[in-house]
Amino acid sequence: MSDDTIDAAGAEEPRASAAGQDNVDGAPRDGSAPQAGTVTPAAAADDIFKGVVTRVELSLRSAFVDIGQGREAVLPFDDVHPEYYEDYGRSAGCLPAGRQVLVQIVREPSGTKGAALTTYLTLAGRRLVLTPGRQGARVSKKITGEDERARLRAAAGSGPLPGGVGVIVRTEAEGARAEELAGDLAALLELWEEVRDRGAKAPAPSLVRKEPAPGAAG
Repeated sequence: MSDDTIDAAGAEEPRASAAGQDNVDGAPRDGSAPQAGTVTPAAAADDIFKGVVTRVELSLRSAFVDIGQGREAVLPFDDVHPEYYEDYGRSAGCLPAGRQVLVQIVREPSGTKGAALTTYLTLAGRRLVLTPGRQGARVSKKITGEDERARLRAAAGSGPLPGGVGVIVRTEAEGARAEELAGDLAALLELWEEVRDRGAKAPAPSLVRKEPAPGAAG
C-alpha cells in the first residue's frame, strides 16, 4: 500500500492496480482465482479470499479463519463488517465456527504468523479506490488545493454508487476530468460485481481474486 492518506485520520490509500494486467505466480490476467487444477499463488496483500471461521478467541478479540493457505489467518473483531452481525447479534460470538466470510489480506503471513484480514474490502484503480461497506467520497490528503479537493470529491460522489459503497480519490486523480473519473468508477463497479459473484459461487476456503502485480506488463 502506498503512503498516500485520505481524509479519515490514520487511514491509508490502497495501492493502485489495473484489472487486466499480468499477475505473478501464474494467476490469471484479470485478477480472477486460478482454475481448478492449477497451483494457488501464495497469499499477498490485497488478495481476496472466501474463508471459513475455525475458532474465536475472546481474549484476542479476533476470529481465526481458514483461507486455504495452510495456516489460520487472523480477523480482528474491529475488521468485521456489521453485515456479519445480522444473524447473530453484535457480539464476540457473531462469527461461529463454520461461518463463511469474504475477506481481504491487509498484512501478509510472516514467519509463524498467519495473514491479517479484514471484511472491509477495497478495489483499487488508477484514479479511484472502491470501498464496499464504507460509504462516502474521500480525497487523498496529498491533494492539497481546496478547490481541487472539492471538485474531485463532488465528481466522485456524483457517480452511480450502490448503497453501502464509497470511493476514495487517489493522488493520481489530481487534474483528471470528470469523464475520466466516471470511467474508472464504472470499471471498478463492474469488478466489484464480479468479485461478489465469484465470492457467492466459490467453495470455501478458496482464492476469489488475486491482486495484480504493480507495474506488471499488460
